[in-house]
Amino acid sequence: MNFARSLSSPSLKCELQTREQLNQITHWIDGSNIYGSTVEEAMYLRSSRGKLKISSQRAGLNSNLPSCQGEVKGKVTGCDVCGSKKNDCFFAGDFRVNEQLNLIVLHTLFMREHNRIATQLATINPRWSDDKIYQEARKINIAEYQHIIFKEWLPIIIGNTFMKSYGLFPRESGFSTDYNDDFDTRINNEFAGAAFRFGHSMVPKTFSSVSRQRSETVLQMSQQFFSPATMKSTGFLDGLVRGMTEQGGQLWDNSFVEDLRNHLFESRPGRGGLDLVAVNIQRGRDHGLPGYNMYREICTGSKAKDWADLRKSIEPRHIEEMKRVYRNVDDIDLYVGGFLEAAHEDSILGPVFKCIIGDQFARLKKGDRFFYDLGTDKNLAFSLPELNEVRKTSMARIICDNTDDVDSIQPLAFKMPTSKANAVRSCSEESIPSVNLKVFKSSSFGR
Repeated sequence: MNFARSLSSPSLKCELQTREQLNQITHWIDGSNIYGSTVEEAMYLRSSRGKLKISSQRAGLNSNLPSCQGEVKGKVTGCDVCGSKKNDCFFAGDFRVNEQLNLIVLHTLFMREHNRIATQLATINPRWSDDKIYQEARKINIAEYQHIIFKEWLPIIIGNTFMKSYGLFPRESGFSTDYNDDFDTRINNEFAGAAFRFGHSMVPKTFSSVSRQRSETVLQMSQQFFSPATMKSTGFLDGLVRGMTEQGGQLWDNSFVEDLRNHLFESRPGRGGLDLVAVNIQRGRDHGLPGYNMYREICTGSKAKDWADLRKSIEPRHIEEMKRVYRNVDDIDLYVGGFLEAAHEDSILGPVFKCIIGDQFARLKKGDRFFYDLGTDKNLAFSLPELNEVRKTSMARIICDNTDDVDSIQPLAFKMPTSKANAVRSCSEESIPSVNLKVFKSSSFGR
């Protein structure tokens, strides 16, 4: 397989050093996937009256991401990487938007949410300039995005116990003062090169698109790569949303579907593709990551002296398999050791990956002076009524407000609707509260 090394970068002091990697996008949880990572990208994604660009509007329906059709080569990276399929592709804040269909769905939902907010703000505040509308809509949308990640999504991954122990849950009321400028918030290599790739074992072999009439279209995972043309079909995005909210993910374990093992980015059926697991292991080596055992010592305080010591977190059969591959327990790649660990406490991950991911998100939250619930800087903070409205948002509400005909969903969209507390409900019910944007009327801003 062809393997391209990550971009190398100088040190912060621009001195010669051991090879390090360079982020091509911002590392903050700042909606850069929606708005881009540079001023130039952000400006190119903007439209009139504070809104983001869209494809040509269809009457009475929500809009799609802006199309690559007609874009000049060299102007938009997301369009250039599509090659001969460019006319079917979209562009967004992150150039990887077209990699697979359900990724396009998420990009589209938050683009639509920005435009929904901007439209309402323009009505509420008719004297606001285009830029004022854009900046305030962006601020609200990013706040909703951060709230959803830390309130709904991250606790499922690393568990409520870890979230509470390290103060990762957003405040339920009032302002937070949980900011420290001593934190190094940059993305750790072990996070990007190994731990945050945990979701690859949870990808199913097939995805479903479920129409409003409940007819189901089954999509093979390997056929979703760089195939954005189907997103232009009326109702298809809503069908994918229904499919995702109704289908459970695969377990986090050492099992990866064939579509990712042998057909990643396959150009056409039977041609063969990349092996994502092999790529992940090699990426860790490309980045010079220490072995699993070193992180085991950092995260649990206990380094394995021999193979038997691994039994506290890894099944004996997996240890035997590793003994056939590695000469020494210290040779185990971080990614391999991580995906072989048994789930730890109330996390879906093992202790090492939970530790790396929890640490990264803690630094991203506590080291971000723009984090949405902070009240330390009055020039940046929401007013308390505004913040309380942002706290009402949820992934379920984002879906309800930004699809054409998804009119019911479980309140906790990232969890299956298998309990009475999380049963599917109408989007109009109070269990899926709406954000009242009227509190953002200009007289209430004070800035």
